[in-house]
Amino acid sequence: MYDKTPKCDQCMPEIMEENADVISVYMKVSSQHIMGFSGPVDLNFLSVKFIMDLLGIKNQKEVFERVHNLYVLRLNRYYDKIDLKREDEKYR
Repeated sequence: MYDKTPKCDQCMPEIMEENADVISVYMKVSSQHIMGFSGPVDLNFLSVKFIMDLLGIKNQKEVFERVHNLYVLRLNRYYDKIDLKREDEKYR
């Protein structure tokens, strides 16, 4: 049987060394949302700090800012999809 699942080592780019800490922290905290009435509104900063301390990350300010930027991009994409869905449902 033919397996159409791509092999991750073939489709995923190699993580650059300067991004390794950011990716490592982000993957551990990306589900640590601060929730509002309409869904997630931000990232729980305490969880980011906890993981950075746990991993012994030295340049915490830079890593925090980059992790937060990644999260904001993801959050904006999430709300863009919701807005498109609502817009689509309005015309049905």
